[in-house]
Amino acid sequence: MKKYIITLFLLATLNVLSFGQCPKPDPLSINSTTGVWEGVYTQNGEFINFTMQVEAKRKRLSARVDIPEMKVKNISYKARICRGQELHVENNSIDSSIEFITRPKENGTMSGRVIFKQNGQGTGHEVFTAKRTALIASK
Repeated sequence: MKKYIITLFLLATLNVLSFGQCPKPDPLSINSTTGVWEGVYTQNGEFINFTMQVEAKRKRLSARVDIPEMKVKNISYKARICRGQELHVENNSIDSSIEFITRPKENGTMSGRVIFKQNGQGTGHEVFTAKRTALIASK
């Protein structure tokens, strides 16, 4: 009986260890994030076009974003690869912020979420998709 209980315990432990964990994401390279990305995001049920240019200088990322419908052109954004192997592109103004969170795919596309905040409070979570239309060499 004791062997039976130990065997069941070992099988249950192995089952939890093998099926209960998500695989660790592959490292996200700077080169996979850089380029000119054209896409669309949703905001209040509307589709908003944008262009995001992500560059790397001395292994540091930066971004510029154009949003023609909002008459936003060439606005600087902070860009970083977080511990979860996602690209975060964020702009903070005095009382609001917008952040794109994604993981670019090898096929030159990315999709993710956009987080809007007003006075430090979340006002909405939306989605976006984009396709790389040009490469930018790292400097």
